[in-house]
Amino acid sequence: MNFYNSLNCSSRTRFKNGIGNSDGSPPISTSKVTKVSWLVMILMFLSLTVSQQTWAQSTANYTPSTSTTGSLVLDKDGNAIDMSTGTTQLYGGLVDTFTATVTNIGFNFTMMGTTYSQFSCNPDGQIRLGATAISSHTQTAAASTAFLIANNADGKTDTTGKVHYKVQGTAPNRVLIIEWKDVWIYWNTTTTTFSTYQARIYENGTFEYVYGRMFNNNSSTQTTAIGFASSNTAGTIGQYTTLNTTPTYGSAATSFTTTTYAASSDMANLNSTADGSRRVFRFTPPAAPAAPTALNFTAVTGSTTTLNWTDTTGETGYQIYRSLDGVSYTQVGATLAANTVTSAQTGLSFGTTYYWRVVAVNEGGASSGLDGSQATVAGTLSGVKTVGTSGIIPT
Repeated sequence: MNFYNSLNCSSRTRFKNGIGNSDGSPPISTSKVTKVSWLVMILMFLSLTVSQQTWAQSTANYTPSTSTTGSLVLDKDGNAIDMSTGTTQLYGGLVDTFTATVTNIGFNFTMMGTTYSQFSCNPDGQIRLGATAISSHTQTAAASTAFLIANNADGKTDTTGKVHYKVQGTAPNRVLIIEWKDVWIYWNTTTTTFSTYQARIYENGTFEYVYGRMFNNNSSTQTTAIGFASSNTAGTIGQYTTLNTTPTYGSAATSFTTTTYAASSDMANLNSTADGSRRVFRFTPPAAPAAPTALNFTAVTGSTTTLNWTDTTGETGYQIYRSLDGVSYTQVGATLAANTVTSAQTGLSFGTTYYWRVVAVNEGGASSGLDGSQATVAGTLSGVKTVGTSGIIPT
């Protein structure tokens, strides 16, 4: 059990007599006890606040890393990538429009505690996770919207350019590779210098961006941003800033921060011309939490059941799933807060066995399920009843 829950237990024991001490003896001085009580309440509030911030779901809990030793033909684990064959094309040559189609990732991918099975992208270097298609040439962080931003800049594919993807590997180590190949970045001045870069989404929750030749095709200075977001508040945006000098990771901003690049020139700190020297930005989530333990049921009636379990560590929340057959489960209600150890379920049917599953989640994934079953109390009829066309009528 973490410190948060230990403090809760201690505080409840201290206050079980209202203002008395833990063994129930009366206070010596009402004013002294009142002062102590207020002090304890303030300290408890501060501790709860600190604990919630420590375990709250946040981009700060990702481990960022960057290097200039990457490759467009090897993934992070050294597995070969060949984008010349076996890919599916999303955009062909000379495309500037973002006519995105929602596409299956090929596996479940968890980011910031939410699991996604679909994505869409534009020709400009941005990916939206989920069932809603991406729009616009650049993205602004938005409430409850998941973006992966490899390049937040208007782009257009060259005659031979394209945006394509492939999934490779076997479960649970698959990777989705999306490549923007031979694109103009800020393309109002067409040149023969094109850019190529990749976004890689790994089944274990890690994702990374890898850059080849990166060139600002515009005759004016232009900006871009690199990072990811699940919403538009502090702790929901993770991004690298000062890209053209010393890339620095931050998680406190409420919008994407841009870096300016010189006109008609290579994009400093992003551009590279050889595999083995590619710029890589990688974002690694914390390991999925261990499962909670000791599931039990209380307050069982014909229509209610309360689930209780022992807290685990490292979670940002809990999800409750319910089934009638122990095979097909559906999540019920919203994700519960970290350190929750009970959940009251209502609206159940009399005399029915329900199968329950409690799952701990954090930014990077979910624990195995803590399973149990409990039957509700069977309903009974008493007294004299009259059955009519509208049902049973009490007599």
